[in-house]
Amino acid sequence: MNKSFISQIAVNPTPPSPSGQISISVGQIVLTCGVFAITATIGFVKWFVSRSIAEYESTIKSLKQQVIELEGAQHNQQRTAEIRSSEVDRKFIELNNKFVPKDDYVNNQVTSDLKLDSIHRRVDEMMAVILKNLTS
Repeated sequence: MNKSFISQIAVNPTPPSPSGQISISVGQIVLTCGVFAITATIGFVKWFVSRSIAEYESTIKSLKQQVIELEGAQHNQQRTAEIRSSEVDRKFIELNNKFVPKDDYVNNQVTSDLKLDSIHRRVDEMMAVILKNLTS
């Protein structure tokens, strides 16, 4: 590579010390810590966002399942209500066939009482005529 290019990108262009130790400047430590902090922050944010999205998706999935279950339960309740309604209608019709309404009963009873009174009166008249014929 080109030596001038390397010297342009080097943070500390000073040559290494002759004792063989590596010299690290404060700027390099700050830069490394900054890159590490940014990478860790990006990783944490990525982990947090992916965890939140997964949690939201599982919540949405469970809510959809609950909606499906509630719709099924509602459908069953509607079917049960329709069955009970038809049973009530059937029993009401049976009651109408078994029992006479009060007005009709009173009307029929008055009519039959008048007829019985009429028959009783005629029987009394016939008995009076028969007793009159027997006594005379």
